[in-house]
Amino acid sequence: MNLKRFDTIYVHGCSHTAGGGLYELDAKTKYKEIHGLEWETERDVNFPSYLKKHFNCELVDMSICGSGAPRLIRETFDYIHKIGIENVKKTLFIFQINTPVHRLDYYCNEINNHLIVNVQYNNDGSFKYVNAVDSHSPNEKKYGYDYFKEKINKDLEYQISNYHEPFLYLQKIHNELSGLFSYLELNNIEYFFGFDTGNNIRPVNEDRRINVDGVDTINKFTNDVIKGRLSDEIPNCNDGHPGYFGHKLFAEKLITFLEEKLKPTLWVFGDSYSSKSTPDYGPEHSLYKNDFRVKYSNFKGYYPKHFPELVSEELGLKLVNVAQPSTSNDQIFHSFIDNMNKIKPNDILFFGWTYVSRYNLANKNNEFENISIPREGEITFEDNMSSNSLNEILYNRGSHTIFYKWLSDYIKLINKSFSKNLILHSDFFEHGSSDKYIDEYKSFLIKRRPKYQTIYDETNGEMDIHYSEKGHKDFSNDVINVINQKF
Repeated sequence: MNLKRFDTIYVHGCSHTAGGGLYELDAKTKYKEIHGLEWETERDVNFPSYLKKHFNCELVDMSICGSGAPRLIRETFDYIHKIGIENVKKTLFIFQINTPVHRLDYYCNEINNHLIVNVQYNNDGSFKYVNAVDSHSPNEKKYGYDYFKEKINKDLEYQISNYHEPFLYLQKIHNELSGLFSYLELNNIEYFFGFDTGNNIRPVNEDRRINVDGVDTINKFTNDVIKGRLSDEIPNCNDGHPGYFGHKLFAEKLITFLEEKLKPTLWVFGDSYSSKSTPDYGPEHSLYKNDFRVKYSNFKGYYPKHFPELVSEELGLKLVNVAQPSTSNDQIFHSFIDNMNKIKPNDILFFGWTYVSRYNLANKNNEFENISIPREGEITFEDNMSSNSLNEILYNRGSHTIFYKWLSDYIKLINKSFSKNLILHSDFFEHGSSDKYIDEYKSFLIKRRPKYQTIYDETNGEMDIHYSEKGHKDFSNDVINVINQKF
């Protein structure tokens, strides 16, 4: 099963990402002499190149020495508008963001292109100097430093000194950066970021922040976590940019981070048939002794795995199982509502629906309680709710098929709300007679076998009707086949 949702990786950052320093002839000579390593350009050995090889994707590497947040925002939106939103959804964005205070973005009519503009300030905030280039890399620049030294740098110095306030500019760019992130979030586009220097002064989704050994950028990784700078890897070098081995190790750890983040989650909603293989409570709980899983484990000598665990392990999925024994379809639906904001675009949703006769009432603690079997004796609800009332409602719901329409409406809403996700609906009971309500509901269900082995079958009628270990294995194989066909 191909779990990768993207065919392109887009990377943006400054020299730390681009491979600054690895283009120097002296550095390349030393790496060859000491380590036997050769490369044509820095782009062949920077960390984005490893992402391209590992994920077997197209690589759009927009990193460039001296770049900052303003250029990153402009070029990323240009890329989005160029290829269109549907293609963008097949792109994974990786941002290594440098501060906009020292990294400006200006268009130069003279060269008909944007400049890399680096500016420095004195401790009191006053202007110190500005330096403009088209690129620092000898492999990519078209103009020498001297080309910009006189007129263009002086024009920029005048503009920055008189019409530019760095901290107001910082707020402006960070507002724009938040806009970019919000756009990606709104359109369910995968992205991850790190702040190379400084940090965003506007809120960000921290779940999107890169975490490689506790840091979010290659610069911090090669400076603070390992000795992975050029100056660490080759002798007589003062260059603080990430070195060859720094790029390689950061890439390996970033790949691990990305694979874990991008791995789909299997969400399971349902009743006891879909529940965890072990109860959530211990022997001290009043329900423990009579729990069907406990009884079955005593018979087997261990807790056999249920199908959600078998499916997630076989396909390498994360698993979030919120199914609970004896629950109603109302509660199954609301367990989905409680978790819907956590569901990612590539997650897989499984719903194991239950008997339509089950329903909920509020108990004395103002909590919902599932009514799933006939009740006799003590009434735990309002004083005027008799056992007869509870059982009559059960009978009413179980003897009228129109309650299947409620269930079908739940399914329609779920399917419409998460149309981009793979959603599987199933149940584990017989539906009796056929009519328009039952037939519509059954049209949403995945195909399953007429019979799976139950604990009752395995124990020759000594225990209940839930699936046995073999029943869960067979059902898990059927679910896996459906996922492989549809994902």
